[in-house]
Amino acid sequence: MVKIDVGGLGPPSDPRRKGNVKVRVDLTVNGEHHQVEVEPQTTLLEFLRGSLHLTGTKEGCGTGDCGTCTVLVEGHPVNCLSV
Repeated sequence: MVKIDVGGLGPPSDPRRKGNVKVRVDLTVNGEHHQVEVEPQTTLLEFLRGSLHLTGTKEGCGTGDCGTCTVLVEGHPVNCLSV
């Protein structure tokens, strides 16, 4: 289950997200619970590799078109380069 708490902030373009604002991400990955604060513009790929040190997901083409970085979120494929 993935639950993301953005503390009342709007989309990434929301002006309140400027500066050193971080959002709390509360989720379960592969059965293990994680609670991490990240910058709003962090991609799923950066989060998985950098914050959770799950290096199995790789970047391919850099745009997400090739599908190399796709992971399953609640059984559905998700592009890891999405913000």
